This record gives sequence, C-alpha cells and structure tokens, in this order.
Amino acid sequence: MDVTEIIKSAKRPEKTVELCLRGDLVAAWEDLERKRAAAEQASGDSLAGSGARQYAEQMRALEEQMAQATVVFRLRALPRREYNELYAAHPPRLDADGKPDRLDGAYGYNTLTFWPALVAASLVEPLLDAEVLDTLLQDQLSDAQFDALAGAAIVVNRGEVDVPFSPGASAMLRSSAPE
Repeated sequence: MDVTEIIKSAKRPEKTVELCLRGDLVAAWEDLERKRAAAEQASGDSLAGSGARQYAEQMRALEEQMAQATVVFRLRALPRREYNELYAAHPPRLDADGKPDRLDGAYGYNTLTFWPALVAASLVEPLLDAEVLDTLLQDQLSDAQFDALAGAAIVVNRGEVDVPFSPGASAMLRSSAPE
C-alpha cells in the first residue's frame, strides 16, 4: 500500500477503559476472600467442612455480577482543530490578584472543567446522553475511575501512537512455532 492510501485510510487513535461500576460488589468479594482464607488456614490440610468452598462459590457468583456491572468505555482522539478549540475553551482560573491558579497555570487550562469536557468529547462508546454522562463523571465514579477515563482521553489526544507489542503473545507464538 502506498503512502497516499495509508493516509486516506488513517483512523484517529482509540483506547478502551474497563470499569466495574459496582464498587459494593468488590468490597463484598474482598470480605469473602478474607473469610475464605481464614477458613482455609483454620482447617489446616483438610478443607472438608471448613466453609472455604462455600466462600469460594459465593465469590464466583459475585465475580459474575461484577462482570455484568463492568462497562468498556471507548475513547477516540479528536481532530486536532477540535482538541485545540476545546483546550482554548477552558482557560486557567484566575485568583483574586488576577494570577492563574497554581495548578491551572501549570497545565495551561482549567483543571476542573477541561477533564470532564475532554472525556465527554472523546467518548464514542457507550453512547450516553449529556445528563447521564455528567452524573457518571461527577457523582458515580471514584477519583481513580475518573482518572482512568481522563488519562485515556489525554493519551489518545496527546500521546504517541506506536505499534503495540505484547511480550506474552510473542512468547506464546514463539513457543508454539513449528520447528
């Protein structure tokens, strides 16, 4: 394929973020894991009647519920012009003396408004209306979950695009290659 065809078929970078939106289930699983480990340790070598198996079964059921409550978010880079317009639309906040807020000044944008706007503009899946997305970003995600989405949004928009490499996949293919 020649360079013109490669350019014509170009696609902007994308990244996915998988988030379990039921943190209560994660905590319940952790409680069961502690109980399972304690029951296993208390029973020594004999697992008969320790209760460890029942805890493990309950954990498996919770894992299925967590999987059902997990959403894969797909973010796609904005065209350069749109990204630059979004960036410009969120200037740093100014303090009472007219100086940029310390954090905003370091980044060059309003850190409170830019990140949610960038995530919203970059999100392509799932399709969410503005109200549901705002509720998710502002009220339902932890800071770490929000940071995962915001981090992916900045990576697709400002990060380098390299051909990925998986050491695990490479080792697997190498070990199963015909001799």
